[in-house]
Amino acid sequence: MEKFREYGQGPFNVAFIHGGPGAAGELKPVAKRVSEYCPSIEPFQTAMNINGQVEELRLIIERKAPGGIILAGYSWGAWLSWIFTAKYPKLVKKIIMISSPPFTDEYAAAIMPARLSRLKHPLRQEFEFLFSNIGNKAVRDKRRLMERIGQLTQQSDLFNPDFSAAEKPEHNADIYERIWNEASAMRSSGELLALSKSVKCHVTAIHGDYDPYPAEGVRAPLSRVKRKFTFHLLKNCGHTPWLEKEASEIFFSILKDEITA
Repeated sequence: MEKFREYGQGPFNVAFIHGGPGAAGELKPVAKRVSEYCPSIEPFQTAMNINGQVEELRLIIERKAPGGIILAGYSWGAWLSWIFTAKYPKLVKKIIMISSPPFTDEYAAAIMPARLSRLKHPLRQEFEFLFSNIGNKAVRDKRRLMERIGQLTQQSDLFNPDFSAAEKPEHNADIYERIWNEASAMRSSGELLALSKSVKCHVTAIHGDYDPYPAEGVRAPLSRVKRKFTFHLLKNCGHTPWLEKEASEIFFSILKDEITA
């Protein structure tokens, strides 16, 4: 797989940073839609540690957007955009966080109970079992494991979805495990939020009110540490706004306003 996809003719003004970690390619529908008015790029992160992913992204941005870029990060990609900007603030014009994980542990504790409460009993047991085995070296087909987790989270994380616009990502369980362990440690220690001192650009967050990632886990911490911060809460919207029947057009409208402002 190439390290990025291009939508439109460069230089590129916005980069869509995928989630997972390790779910390369899932933002194709969003990047393609935005490219109708703004040249877009979709980088893929393949490194096994956060610093490696930051450097992968730097090489792409310096080559494809030498004048600076807007980073639109989805889920884990919102955090990666934040971390990247703290290290290379001159390369980033704005951060748009889409469905970001919460920035403090107190809010993160609510995620799994919310997901489990939305699944019927057999699926609830399966979800817990699969999640607990992500790091199990005895599991041979980790790609299949991650795909099944993705199928279950589509049931728990979305409000009223239309999957016709979905793009199947290239799941990588090893990337997920290594990156997420490192990232969650940064959250627990307070290091993640403390990066706000080095993030100079405007930050916008777009979040669904049905997202199992608590909206307050993004709004409250960032509003305390960022003066230039805007928060949009989407009604009847889960973790993947562009797949929501009732919220997708509002999401794309807000996204356009933030990109073209």
